Amino acid sequence: MTTNDIFVKYARRSVGLTIGLLPAGDEPQFPYVVIEATPRGLRMLSELFLAMADTKESCNIQMAPFGAGSFHFSKDSTHGMYVHRVPCKYGEVELERVKGGKKKVRKAGKKGR
Repeated sequence: MTTNDIFVKYARRSVGLTIGLLPAGDEPQFPYVVIEATPRGLRMLSELFLAMADTKESCNIQMAPFGAGSFHFSKDSTHGMYVHRVPCKYGEVELERVKGGKKKVRKAGKKGR
């Protein structure tokens, strides 16, 4: 199945996906992404990841609570998701990371660094 097939399969009913950041606690230098979903939502995400691993149609998919795929997000979602398979013939994706309390941007791409 392709990623588009998965979206069509789950198009009739929202999967209740919530993506956000875990509030900073004792370890504020390491933010955690929280992904919550119904069992149906976890199945959809699992199928999307498998389709991404096997497809040649694209090296990325994205969904956001205020953009493409918004139908599947709960009202509590504050973040979307961007899934990028490497290697990718289209190049790199910039990633923001925190090291030693400072934000840095690094590139991920062809070698999956």
